[in-house]
Amino acid sequence: MSALLEAESAPGTVSLLRVDKDAGHGAGKPTNKVIQEYAETTAFVESAIGPINQLAYKAMLAALKSRRAAKKAPKHQ
Repeated sequence: MSALLEAESAPGTVSLLRVDKDAGHGAGKPTNKVIQEYAETTAFVESAIGPINQLAYKAMLAALKSRRAAKKAPKHQ
């Protein structure tokens, strides 16, 4: 599976493939497993693209929210 994922990916990209041999067909995951997967995925993303500047990220989200609100606002004629 990982060889196929690498072969189909663009050159120079990295991929994360998670295999859980203990996964079942239950109705959910334990909270500790969800937290562990989130932490591992976040660590992978940071190692791939670098640490996220939280202040810049929050500013970007605020700008996007502002643009969306401006688009939804009724236009005065």
